[in-house]
Amino acid sequence: MYLYAKTVQKVYSQEYMMPGAAAWGMRTCGWKYRANIITACEGIKGGYLLSRKPEDIYLFDIISSTEITMKINRCLEEDGFCFRNATDYCSVHKAFLKVQKIYEDSLRAVRISDMIE
Repeated sequence: MYLYAKTVQKVYSQEYMMPGAAAWGMRTCGWKYRANIITACEGIKGGYLLSRKPEDIYLFDIISSTEITMKINRCLEEDGFCFRNATDYCSVHKAFLKVQKIYEDSLRAVRISDMIE
């Protein structure tokens, strides 16, 4: 089972090899390990492989694992901070909520496999 999994991972990594800066970025950042996006293989023929199929990795996964926050404005954070204390009735806050939803949904709609083709 272990060898089969390694073979499948190797096929995916060769088939969906990301050139240039994308491959360099995947090798140098530890956050992708935490987000279960890549795994490291040790040894002479070692390297980095995708942990999941490219069809199962979304742009949202990558960006959200690299950024401290995905929110477009401070008032959208969990604590709802607003220097005017107006998040309950602020029309700008309501507009930001709509834009935030569109932003996140758009990132969730893009698969890595779509980007490599």
